[in-house]
Amino acid sequence: MSSSFLFCINLALLITFFLFVFAEATNNHNLLQGSIRGLNHSFGLDANFVNDETLDNKSEIVEKLFRFPSLANNHIAYLGQHVGYVELHNSTGGRARMFYYFFESRVHDANAPVVVWLTGGPGCSSSLALFSANGPFKVTRNLKLVRNEYSWDKVANIIFIDQPIGTGFSYSSDPARDIPTTSEGVAVNLYDFMQGFFGQHPGLANNDFYITGESYAGHYIPAFAAYVHHANKNNQGRHINLKGMAIGNGMTNSRLQYVAYPDYALNNNLISQSMYKNLEPLVANCQEKTKDCDSGTHYNRDACIQAYHYCDEIRKTIFRANPHLNGNWKWVHDMKWSGQRGFKRASEVSFIVNRTEAGSQKSYGNLMYLKVHNAGHMVPMDQPKAALEMLRRWIHGHIPL
Repeated sequence: MSSSFLFCINLALLITFFLFVFAEATNNHNLLQGSIRGLNHSFGLDANFVNDETLDNKSEIVEKLFRFPSLANNHIAYLGQHVGYVELHNSTGGRARMFYYFFESRVHDANAPVVVWLTGGPGCSSSLALFSANGPFKVTRNLKLVRNEYSWDKVANIIFIDQPIGTGFSYSSDPARDIPTTSEGVAVNLYDFMQGFFGQHPGLANNDFYITGESYAGHYIPAFAAYVHHANKNNQGRHINLKGMAIGNGMTNSRLQYVAYPDYALNNNLISQSMYKNLEPLVANCQEKTKDCDSGTHYNRDACIQAYHYCDEIRKTIFRANPHLNGNWKWVHDMKWSGQRGFKRASEVSFIVNRTEAGSQKSYGNLMYLKVHNAGHMVPMDQPKAALEMLRRWIHGHIPL
């Protein structure tokens, strides 16, 4: 993906570095249907739906309000917790549905923003983040659910989506035709999903909307944001009040990021100078193979051009874990945009959380770059307090944070 694709997006862009965990995708729609009908699609017998109407297979959206009666912290067992799936209009092969969890914001504000979370992979269920990082609950070592003090629903309505089609409980009756193979395909499906979701929740449709995610989401989140922005400008579908996107530890530009690994490893004393020398020819070969691969991705080239023209007024924030091997520092500084020179010259300042330095940041114009100390690939899991404060300040437009 061209680096200009991200920086042209006229939205607040957060790039954290999150846990990259692969989840096995399933295309078995009978498993999904049977699980939801059994009222315990992934939680065991103590997860009950509040509204237990029979599923209507002809419905475009099926959503259940659920609770956890045996939750360790049962005072949050009755929050606005929803689970369901949306049937996609653009399905070409069969009936494609995307599965999701939706948690109403605890701030009890009708204007609270809507935040979508997309786990990376591709092919990782967003339930991974829900139960290990930024959702209302966490699973303990003894497999009990407990309250997450730093859940992102403390500042926003949050939706965790299993995507692309074929991931987690999202399925199609004709997966060979409906599972997307391009960033454009993912973007179209996600846009279709949000059209259905806001149709079900019209009271949220005008709220500020943010797209967040991790790792490989560095490819499809920008595509989704560009698609939404383009649709809004062309009065296509229901208007989505898109304000920002956040890519966690994103794999956005493999040609730049892969070659940065040896430099980072050497500078942080992870490898010796001789090992570094041995890697040099391998890096050159990697660059060639990556170039060959990228040359065949028609949409990536077109998307960058479209995004440059359509998304030209967006506030951007990029944040990452420190230390981290993913090479985001290099592509952020190498990215071509109007403020590139000013951003490179900008000084770093501290990111303070509760009077403690939690990281460092630099900003210029509409771009901000944040490093969070002592975190791995998933900042909300490793540094949950800092991650929540980052989100809180970001959605309120505080840049620098």
